[in-house]
Amino acid sequence: RWGFPGSFAVLRFEDGTMTFEASGPLRELDPLGPLDEVAIDLPPRVAPYASYGAAVDWRSVTVPPHFPAVADMAQQVGRQAPIGEVDGVVMVGPRAAAAVVGMLGGVELPAWDLQLTEDNTVRYITVDQYYEFPDAEEQGERKDLLGDLAEEVADRLTEVDLPGFAALRDRFGPL
Repeated sequence: RWGFPGSFAVLRFEDGTMTFEASGPLRELDPLGPLDEVAIDLPPRVAPYASYGAAVDWRSVTVPPHFPAVADMAQQVGRQAPIGEVDGVVMVGPRAAAAVVGMLGGVELPAWDLQLTEDNTVRYITVDQYYEFPDAEEQGERKDLLGDLAEEVADRLTEVDLPGFAALRDRFGPL
């Protein structure tokens, strides 16, 4: 919410194990040509946002301010994208991303000279990345960095022993 999704990740949860299958810029999910809007059943809470393109492309799916409706739309749009059927949708906003980074003890990308901590992640995601790559011709580089960051976090999440449910609830519940 409060922005458009710039990237995606495909996670699989099976028999208590999470695997990271793919990630990339959102443009990789766009089908060839416009979405088939006739095949999309607009949830009531999305209908008022149809004129903002909520059923036109992936970047606009998050326009409605109601996450269950956004998840419904993502599942429907997923059927028309290369990823196919989507069983569930997770949204990770800047504060939740910072909590994940904190849970991992920080994330470092030496190739980008970037070190994120729980304390600096929100600012980096919402402000600093845009100062670091201010020009239009640098946006591909910025998105590559974010893709590398997503892959590093996903890889680390598949390797770390996560705390129990109560600890996860306490960390992420308020977010």
